[in-house]
Amino acid sequence: MAPVAPALTTLTGTEIDASGRPDAIRETVRSEMAGIEGVWEFRVQLCRDLARQPVEDPTVEWNEDEAPFQRVATITVRPQDSWDAIRVDAVDERMRFAVWTGLAAHRPLGDINRARNAPYRDSAEFRQRFNGCPIHEPTGR
Repeated sequence: MAPVAPALTTLTGTEIDASGRPDAIRETVRSEMAGIEGVWEFRVQLCRDLARQPVEDPTVEWNEDEAPFQRVATITVRPQDSWDAIRVDAVDERMRFAVWTGLAAHRPLGDINRARNAPYRDSAEFRQRFNGCPIHEPTGR
């Protein structure tokens, strides 16, 4: 994900002073997103050579000259209250987002991604028990 909206790219490198503010990031993002439209590009690198771009070794950086990032989608978010209490509860506590719930052809590759599967599932199951509410999978718009 790479920000492309000017209102976002001008924030690059900005530091948030969290001194004495335990929710500094949340407060700052909430304030900024209330007044701007966010636009991000979802980008991927295509594997062209498994010897130089091993999927199973996360310590090998893929050279961007050989495998430049390519935009595959654009995500646009209208100005909003990004931490509205009702929305936070609905999304953070009652939904499960995991790359494992999509199409089999889109499932993640690599040991690190496979290792994420059980913790994500276990976390969702814990929240379901703790909150007493079934977890819902996102279904689109």
